Amino acid sequence: MIITATNGIIYEVRFAAEENFEIERDDTSTGLRKVFVFQDIAIGPVESKRKETIFYSFDITPTGERVFADRHSFKDF
Repeated sequence: MIITATNGIIYEVRFAAEENFEIERDDTSTGLRKVFVFQDIAIGPVESKRKETIFYSFDITPTGERVFADRHSFKDF
């Protein structure tokens, strides 16, 4: 699915039954594509307001290779 954000950035969102949730976009600072691969997403009930995720970011080379992996985590209550 292709989504255009209000800031004009175009995101490609992929979610397959056997794969991770991925969001891909152009990275203007490197000139490459950047992909965010979500490994774990947890959203609690409305009362708890808990949101947690672990994801990895990669640069995608012109040959399609994913390089420069970074691990990120996010927690919000």
